[in-house]
Amino acid sequence: VRAGGAGEPLDRLVSAHKFWGILNNPAKNAPDPVKWLRRMDANARRRTMAQAPRDITLDVARNNFATWKFAAATAPERFTDCGGDASCKRDALAAALSALERFHVAAPMTWQYAAGPLYAELGWTKLEEEHVVNIGTVQNSAAKDKLPPLDYARLREANALDYVVWHFARRAFLERLHCPRL
Repeated sequence: VRAGGAGEPLDRLVSAHKFWGILNNPAKNAPDPVKWLRRMDANARRRTMAQAPRDITLDVARNNFATWKFAAATAPERFTDCGGDASCKRDALAAALSALERFHVAAPMTWQYAAGPLYAELGWTKLEEEHVVNIGTVQNSAAKDKLPPLDYARLREANALDYVVWHFARRAFLERLHCPRL
């Protein structure tokens, strides 16, 4: 059984900032989230997309992270020379959606609570919801609460591919849950 999840793209970026930029950062002062995200995205773009899945710690704050994760993991040879979204975004999005179509379960991360009937159908009966946080406590990663409106709008636009992936996962989850014959 193939199962995977997709988080709301900007909330995932804020979460990456909190985990990698603050909690796992030896610096005494927490970096500004927008500046940190820009720097991490620029660092990730210095490599081709085929190299991206090999170093998750450098790519966690990359724009359209989920799109590239699914696309490059599915067909890395297709992205050997690709330097980023502008040069091959259509192909990457198609590869990412093709990968998600093969999943038995593609669940939005915030909808795990509603997946019980779907999991039972797959024979998963002993599931206990547990949020494990290895450092600190569960954090509020709501991007609308944490980012200035202009930066939120810019990051939302920069992550348009991941919004397509996220909405696809939401649709696939609801179809599988409520229309199992589709």
